[in-house]
Amino acid sequence: MTKKELIYGIALEAGLSSSDAAKAVDAFMKVIEKSLRKGESVSLMGFGSFFVSNMTERKCINTKTKRQIVIPAAKVPRFRVASRLREAVMK
Repeated sequence: MTKKELIYGIALEAGLSSSDAAKAVDAFMKVIEKSLRKGESVSLMGFGSFFVSNMTERKCINTKTKRQIVIPAAKVPRFRVASRLREAVMK
C-alpha cells in the first residue's frame, strides 16, 4: 500500500475528503517524527509502538577489500507490533 492508497482508504473509512485525509496522514507522520526526534516513544494501543533504539559503534570487515571498518553509533527508529495486530494478521 502506498501513501496515496492509505489516504484514499482513510477518506473512505472516515467519510472525509481526500484532502482532509491527506492532511490527517501528514500530521500523524509529523507528530511521530517529532516525538522520535525528542527520544520519546509513541504507543498506539492495539497497533504497536514506535521508539528509538541506540545502536553502539561496531567493527566489521569489508568483504571486498578485507579491511576492517568502524560503523559509528547511531539512533535508529523501530516499530514493535502489538499482539492484537499480530493476531489479526495471522487469521
